[in-house]
Amino acid sequence: MQLMHRYTEDTEELARSIVAYARGRIANPQPLDRTVPPEELDARAGETISAEGVGWEEALRVWSEVLAPATISTDHPTSFAFVPGAPTKAAALFDLIVGASSTIAAGWIDGAGAIWAENQTLRWLADLAGMPAEAGGSSSPEARPGTSRPW
Repeated sequence: MQLMHRYTEDTEELARSIVAYARGRIANPQPLDRTVPPEELDARAGETISAEGVGWEEALRVWSEVLAPATISTDHPTSFAFVPGAPTKAAALFDLIVGASSTIAAGWIDGAGAIWAENQTLRWLADLAGMPAEAGGSSSPEARPGTSRPW
């Protein structure tokens, strides 16, 4: 197995650093941050793509010190322009699980569990909106291409 797929002491250190970053990020008031011109990012981030890579320490430093502050935090209490996901602490933590699980929900064959959960949420939302029982919007094992996708 390639080294990149092994869990090593270095991977453990990376995991601890990322969890510490994430914990600090959600435990403290969200920064609003700001937009930064590309020239400033070029100067502050430097060269980040190379055959040797920059290493996880430098990648995390560039993210936390340069890129994150140049990215609007959509979970800030005054941010109503963009909503990519639920701006809750639980949702942020669960995103770590979803990312670590490397799931895809492109179809029932590869994402039955995730799609089932999505369908439960869609059904709940449809019920709240007073939509009929046949209202749908996601894959099911019975769905055929080009047809309505019932729950």
